[in-house]
Parts: sequence; structure tokens; C-alpha cells
Amino acid sequence: MSLSRFFVMRAASPRNQADADEHRNVSTQWQIAATGDFSGDGSPDILWQNTSTGERLIWVMDGATYVSTVSLGIIPTEWSIAAVGDFNGDGSADILWQNTSTGERLIWLMNGTSYASSVSLGVMGLQWRIADTGDFLGDGQPDIVWENTSTGDRYVWLMSGTTFTSSVYLGNVDTQWRIAATEDFTGAGQPDIVFENTTTGDRYVWLMDGTTFSSSAYLGNVAAQWQIRN
Repeated sequence: MSLSRFFVMRAASPRNQADADEHRNVSTQWQIAATGDFSGDGSPDILWQNTSTGERLIWVMDGATYVSTVSLGIIPTEWSIAAVGDFNGDGSADILWQNTSTGERLIWLMNGTSYASSVSLGVMGLQWRIADTGDFLGDGQPDIVWENTSTGDRYVWLMSGTTFTSSVYLGNVDTQWRIAATEDFTGAGQPDIVFENTTTGDRYVWLMDGTTFSSSAYLGNVAAQWQIRN
């Protein structure tokens, strides 16, 4: 079933104050899926998914302070939130989904915290995982970073809005290394790529010049059960 047709909207309502006060400790069935500015205040909000029930939530944040919760509804659990990015240029984060059963990839175009419409990116083999988004071209539009969990190949899809234009091969990295996030660590205005080793716990940043690897920086070792979320 297409995610563009399966959408159960629930009333947007804050969690109670006790939940807000205890938000530092959340049941393990809830995963942080991504962060992005849904409320348009210039501060990132937190996007959650429940791996058991399929419920998806946005925590609206004021800096590091929890403000309220908006439910995005119940979505079948084979759909996983992969990343966020402003694909239509309206200043609000959109949500990138991947179906772990069919391989379909989809963008939810958002109007703030409300679903507006969807765009399908097509079907890719299940061994391909969307790792994150980032503006690698410097054109103000998010591109999509992919990794192959079987072969270790990594690619960037260069995007024009919601339209694929071309791909760039980033190379092959052993599959125990997972792309965890993209972020501008050097202040160059371009995303760099954070890798984490799911076996050893080592973390590195690939410092990038556009879509070209420049150098790497070691971040240290953190126990492998800890994961960086994009």
C-alpha cells in the first residue's frame, strides 16, 4: 500500500506535563528519526517514530526546551522515516520515507507540522538505505545520501527540488561503517559526513569539498549501542 494513500491523521495534542518533564527518558520502542524545523522558528524540532505501533510524532522545541507534541498519525511500520529536508523551498522541513518491504521511497511535503502532499522517488533495492540529506551542490536544495548495506557503496543523489538529476559515487566503505548524519563541521557552508562503526564504536567525520572527500577527523570511541541520529 502506498504511503501517499495510507494516512491516518490524529488530533494534534501536547503530551501531558509529566511526559514533558520526563522527556529525557523515553521507551525504547520510540526512536528519534530526524530533526528539522517544522514550526518555522529557526529552531530544530524532533521527529519520533514508534517501531511497534507505527505512530509518528513531532516534538516542537524552543531551543533545547520541549514545548508541545504534534501527532502525524499511525503509519504501517514497514515505512521508516529516513531523513528530513526542505525539498520544495518553503522554509519548512519535509519528510523522506523508505519502505523496508517494497523499497519504495517517498517525500511528504509538509506545511509546517501538517501533511500537504507526497512525491514518489521510485523503488530501490532493499539493500540501499537513505542515510541523510544535505546540500552538497550549494544550490540551496537538499541532496540525498545513500549507502548500500550489502556492498558498502555510497552515493549522493543530486536533486532539483523533488526531482533526481544525477548521482555521484562517494566510494566504498566497509559495511560495519554506517553513515550517521551530515553536518557542516568546517563552516564552509557544505555538509560533511559522519560515520560510525557499528562494531567498534569508532566515529569519524569525512570533511567534504562539495561531493569530493577532502580529509577525515577522528571523533573518538563511544560504545556501539549508542547511535548518532540525524
